[in-house]
Amino acid sequence: MKAYLAIIISILLLLGACSVEKPSLPVWDIDIKIPLVNDFYYVSDLADSVNIIIQEHEDYGDMLYLTSSGEVETPTVGNIDMRPAIDAQFPLLSGISESQAIPFEDGQDNADLSFGEIETGSIRYRFRDMVTQTEEISLTIAEIKDATGNPLRISYEGTEGWQAINLAGYTFGQINDSNSLDELTLSFVSSSSLPDFTPLGTMDFQLNETLSFSMFQGRMQNLEMSMQSSAAQIDIEYPYNLDEAITLDGAKLQIDMFNRMGFSCEFIGFFEARVDSLTAPTRIPIKDNNGNNYIVNAANADGPGHTQLIIEDGIRDLIQLMPEHVEIVDAMVRIDTASGYGSIRNTDYLNADYTIDLPFRFMLHEQPILMKEAQQINISADNRDKIAGNMQSVSLDMEVMNKIPIGLYARAYFGHSAQIDPQNPDSYGFYKEIHIESAETDPDWQEISGLALNKAELDLFTVETLFMIWEFTFEESGDWVNITAGTGDYIALKSMLLGKLRIDEGEL
Repeated sequence: MKAYLAIIISILLLLGACSVEKPSLPVWDIDIKIPLVNDFYYVSDLADSVNIIIQEHEDYGDMLYLTSSGEVETPTVGNIDMRPAIDAQFPLLSGISESQAIPFEDGQDNADLSFGEIETGSIRYRFRDMVTQTEEISLTIAEIKDATGNPLRISYEGTEGWQAINLAGYTFGQINDSNSLDELTLSFVSSSSLPDFTPLGTMDFQLNETLSFSMFQGRMQNLEMSMQSSAAQIDIEYPYNLDEAITLDGAKLQIDMFNRMGFSCEFIGFFEARVDSLTAPTRIPIKDNNGNNYIVNAANADGPGHTQLIIEDGIRDLIQLMPEHVEIVDAMVRIDTASGYGSIRNTDYLNADYTIDLPFRFMLHEQPILMKEAQQINISADNRDKIAGNMQSVSLDMEVMNKIPIGLYARAYFGHSAQIDPQNPDSYGFYKEIHIESAETDPDWQEISGLALNKAELDLFTVETLFMIWEFTFEESGDWVNITAGTGDYIALKSMLLGKLRIDEGEL
């Protein structure tokens, strides 16, 4: 009995000398992947059908083009004025029927008329020193006709003193006659009770005031129509700050001119480029490849005359300045003797549709280009809980496939608002920068890892909606680069959060 008691006491003493610890539960880490972005950025998506379009290049296929277009026009021609210098006196004899030609020409040497419709103008005449035996005197001018086609007729009705005939609605000459009307035929008929050839008096005839023709056929000596500079401006918008990141090549200005005048005309003008309001403008003349002014075709029976002006050499040099504004200055159209015979109405004018095209063929500079809109990233409640929990060793993992021939650095800015401004650190939480090889260097998936996130950066992902915007800085190309816009021209980006989630059963 004593032996058993000794054993029990020994066991109690042993237990009393030991400390018994609480049982420990297992802790382990699991790998967590939270997808963020899986997108393809196609070059063709840059096209907005307004400033950036896709069109076929003769050498490189479908390419992006920066484009700007508009319309300019001259004022309407208005009336064509002539001022004859006819001031004649005709002795009137009894019993005659004869014709006399007098010169008809523009005293201002502005035009040679073949046919015209009068808008305003008048003839003045008077009979003086007339004998009472006069029975009839009439003057007919064959080349001047009223609206019904009858020649103008002046008759003596016993009144002396100056009288005027309003010529509005009358026509001069024969329509569509290419010969100049250089004289008027005056036909006199007279009778009296006196013997033939007896003097009856005198007729004074004046056609020396301005004649305004609403419709004119003939030849112009010099008619100039100015184009207002304020109506001929071309504003160039460079999206994504491209003006600072690239030097453009291959710019082309196309002007389609539509001439409603029946005269060919000479187009004279200059292009003036302004980089900004502080820099003096640069000017080049608008000339063809031979250094001559462009000639615009005349209208015909089928409609306005169409002339297409393609300007490349001069405009290329101008656009390489990356101007904000190109303006047509000191521009006008001129009709002169070189235009030959033609026809014009006072409502005629010349208008032009212009398009400036800049293919995405450029030399790249190391200048950041910010995308226009931030991308929205939605994070599920389950993933937010994981991020807010025990995620450790978190990094941003990316894969990139670049199918364009440009290497670049890309910065991804993350923030809680879509209004992210890289120049304002308060507008975003953080950014990460990566390098992307060009398609020529690495056309496959490029894995980019090791973009570790600290606790403050990770906390940005604990909200339901996050925003990200890309800023690209292209590597200096040193040579011309062509950006095509086919289905195979894109940058693909995948990104996710990688980390370890620590599982502790004691906290479950």
